[in-house]
Order: sequence, then C-alpha cells, then structure tokens
Amino acid sequence: MSAASAIGVPVFDSTNGEMMEGPGGASIAELRIRDGKRVRGVDAVIDGWQRFFLAHCETVLSLGAINTPKVLMQSGDELRSHGIPVVQHLPGVGRNHQNHLAFGCTWAYGKPDAMGGSGCEANIYWKSDARLSQPDILQCQLEFAVPSPPETGLETPEHGWTMFNGLAQPKSRGRLRLSGPDINNPILIEPNSLSEPEDMAAALAAVELCRELGRSDGSSQLVTGETAPGVRDRSGMIDFIRRSAISGIKPRRPRWDETTRR
Repeated sequence: MSAASAIGVPVFDSTNGEMMEGPGGASIAELRIRDGKRVRGVDAVIDGWQRFFLAHCETVLSLGAINTPKVLMQSGDELRSHGIPVVQHLPGVGRNHQNHLAFGCTWAYGKPDAMGGSGCEANIYWKSDARLSQPDILQCQLEFAVPSPPETGLETPEHGWTMFNGLAQPKSRGRLRLSGPDINNPILIEPNSLSEPEDMAAALAAVELCRELGRSDGSSQLVTGETAPGVRDRSGMIDFIRRSAISGIKPRRPRWDETTRR
C-alpha cells in the first residue's frame, strides 16, 4: 500500500464501492471466507433499507466463459454443421469471446516469508492511460512466487512474490466453435487475444506499473531483485507479454458438498 501511495495511486479501506466506481485505487484484498465458513447470503441496501437474502436451496449453474456458450451452441445454429436440426436460431452464441488476460511479474524475497492468508493480499484497479474515463487494468498482489509459463524460459525463485496485472476492459474479441455434436466433444477456441492495439498498450502499462511498484522504496526492503519479466526494451517486453499471458480468472475445483447439491 505504501508503494502504491508513493507513485500516486490512492489507497482505500475497501476494494468495493468508491474505489471500483471512481478513478481507481489500491486496497487490501477482501475475502469471502471467515473462520472457514462459506457465504450463505448477502446484505444489501435497497431503497435505503438494509435487507438480508439467504440462499436456501437454489443453485445457479455457471459454466464460465467457455462451457456456457458450448452448452448454448449445442442447442443452436452450430448443430447444423454436424447434421442436427436446429430448434432455436441463435447466431450470436460463441462469438464476441473475450478474456481478462494477466501477466505475472515476480521478485525474489530477501528472506522467506510465510503466507498469511489466501495468497492474494492486495488489489489495484487503475488506468493504463490517464485520459480514460475508467480503470482498465486490475492487479492482484500475491504473497508467493508463481511460476512463469514455460514458454518464457524464466526461472522461478524458491521464495518470492508475484504481482498479476491484467486487462479489465479488453477490446480484442475471439470466437468459440463446436468440434462435434456430443457433449464430450472438446470446444474449439479462437481467442484472438491481444489483437487490438489498445490491449497491447494496456498490457505494457500494466506490467510497467508492477515493475514500478517492485522498484519502489516500499518494496526494496523485501526483495533482492526482479526475476520476471527481467527485460528492459519494448520488443522484449512485448515478447514477454505474449508468452506469459494467462487467463486472469482460473476455474476452481468444486467441493464435494457443492457437487452433490448440483
């Protein structure tokens, strides 16, 4: 937080509310688990009155950005190419695919430091360009070193921490296609990531923000040096971004009690 404040990023008590709805800022990450218990409901203010909603039995099926359109395409126009009659005309399903890519910048610890929580300790929501009307990059500060994809050829320190910073408002669009009519047929993904110049510009700004935080006085006492990306010139940075990009949101294995409820 001190490093963010030192470079002009305002610090907030909470990631939600003013920080997300305004020009952006930094805050300690908020968790949805307390004392090992899962969320069962939500408090909300509606027309000035505080209300509490408790989920008794209903579960909403959410298959993510890949498998949700797959289910829909298996009920729509994509079936024609596999010899199955179409009941509902839905030509847009599977198009306009977008992904919140993230890029991991890693530093080696000066000395090992134990994890204290979920791993994600702080967030930054910020603009890649001051002329933008709203933040377009989102950072998560992790308290452990995340291995870079093997395509980067970078070594991961035994002890360290990683800043994941990525695109909150990606402009590039891809497409999903069915490979067959059966539910077990894999989906064909054409991500088309970073195809729009604005996305690469935002990615460069996101990585530079991480590096600026890592070089700050607030971080210098914790680390011995940067291990990723470890490059200085623009072409090397672009190559690092393309090779290290991963999906910013990863699937989570459901707990047994969640599976049985489904």
